[in-house]
Amino acid sequence: IVFHIHKSFFECLLERMCAASAKKRLPNSTVVFVKRDSMPLGTLTKYTWHITNIMLVKKIFETPLVPLKISRSFIRNQDNTYDAFEHEKCDGIPIDKSHQPIKPNDLKTYLKVGIVSLHQKERIPFIIEWIPDVLPITQIGELRLTFKYGHMPPKDNDSLKYK
Repeated sequence: IVFHIHKSFFECLLERMCAASAKKRLPNSTVVFVKRDSMPLGTLTKYTWHITNIMLVKKIFETPLVPLKISRSFIRNQDNTYDAFEHEKCDGIPIDKSHQPIKPNDLKTYLKVGIVSLHQKERIPFIIEWIPDVLPITQIGELRLTFKYGHMPPKDNDSLKYK
């Protein structure tokens, strides 16, 4: 996902990245490149951070008004479309002890960050890239967020590491 944002907005995001640890978080890599094929032309610098802890991603992007959901459940309709499914709404329904509640088969989609399976050797990063001064007069830069997500079939939902 690519956003064109003001430098001050990125500085707030950087503060949130650093707030999770005692030290200032430096980029994992810095690349200087020359852009000749499209506007703006010139020499630009790209800073890249690799976040490999799902809870840190949550701390960076979550706000009191907008929680970051690291997993979502969906129910497939008869016409092969999907609707969001909230487990909490079903958990509060009173049931008779003699009856087993019927729960729908839901498909879970989740954000893949860090180690998400037993067979995995390398951590999956959530990548934040920042190219400042893409439009230098207005101090607009390019923020790129790169991440992976996975799907779990209904029978495997209970084994998901982060719920």
